[in-house]
Amino acid sequence: MMLFNKIILIIIFFLMLSMVWNSASLLTSLLKLETMLMFMLLFSCLFFTLNCELYLVLLLLPLSVCEASMGLSILVSFIRLHGNDNIKSSLN
Repeated sequence: MMLFNKIILIIIFFLMLSMVWNSASLLTSLLKLETMLMFMLLFSCLFFTLNCELYLVLLLLPLSVCEASMGLSILVSFIRLHGNDNIKSSLN
């Protein structure tokens, strides 16, 4: 069980590193953020199930849904404004 928790934390860490180093496309950045949030939800489910505190899991799930819908609306607005989802070409 502890090995699985460490693996999840390592995955979240590498996703954060890839967000910093490689964020050329807005879509891939949003997908990485969504993946990090899902892994954090999985980690909190495993961690807080042992302590019988499931209310935090019930808070994280609607937050991930709101984050996904806001990310989709930002992506659509960005593409309508700039014509593509490349962040680096739009900053110039």
